Amino acid sequence: MKTSDESNSETSVKQSARPLWLAQHIDEITTLFENRALLLRTSAHRLADLQILDERMDAHLDSVRICGAQKWPILLQALDEPTPALIYLATIMAVEARDTPRLQQLLALAETLPELRSALLQALTWIAPDFTQPLVQPLLNTQSTFCWRVALHLLRQHQTHADTLFEWALSQP
Repeated sequence: MKTSDESNSETSVKQSARPLWLAQHIDEITTLFENRALLLRTSAHRLADLQILDERMDAHLDSVRICGAQKWPILLQALDEPTPALIYLATIMAVEARDTPRLQQLLALAETLPELRSALLQALTWIAPDFTQPLVQPLLNTQSTFCWRVALHLLRQHQTHADTLFEWALSQP
């Protein structure tokens, strides 16, 4: 049986194994995501302000990207109580890593919690088309109307011609 001192020392070792700087970058991305959403809702924003915010966001995303697999325990723990900002961050990381199982988990989460859907779509908009184009066909091949909506969003982002979307929509039951 473990004593409380042994338990406390194990907890502190686990917490120290998590890099504080990574958690700080995740917190900063969360704040920037919320500030960006607020900025876009106001009519008084300037494009230069948005560009500065996006550059800061990208710098923090780079810091999370370089962590490799080390970021996932912290992200998954944070997703126990999902927020739009965390879905945004996790979606970017999963797609750029071409991590299909994690992306499927995030899609399922966004499908069940409608307040997260917009953030997932924003993340897919942020990501370069080289990463998102291969997702379109598998999303269209599912039986999920939410996945179809995500695929249509990606097609629109990739500027696919409307007649192609129309033909696809007509072929669906």
